[in-house]
Amino acid sequence: MEDNDTFSRIWDAFDSGRILAACAWCGRVQIDDIWLSPSPAALAAIDHRHTLSHSICDECAALVRTHSRTNTQRSDDAIRDTR
Repeated sequence: MEDNDTFSRIWDAFDSGRILAACAWCGRVQIDDIWLSPSPAALAAIDHRHTLSHSICDECAALVRTHSRTNTQRSDDAIRDTR
């Protein structure tokens, strides 16, 4: 998606009072079920405090789950090793 198109979609959401999900991990914004990287100009043009709601995108959620499982397994292994 072109930067201008992303900018327009973010502006339309702001102008209409809609709330957009923004990934708290990577900063991408969800527009029409697609996670996009907005330009800094697009975010600077809106009142992001009233337009963006923090969430987590599918890719970052998968990374967090993978990292969590790895750390949980390491913790379980460490506990077993102390017995």
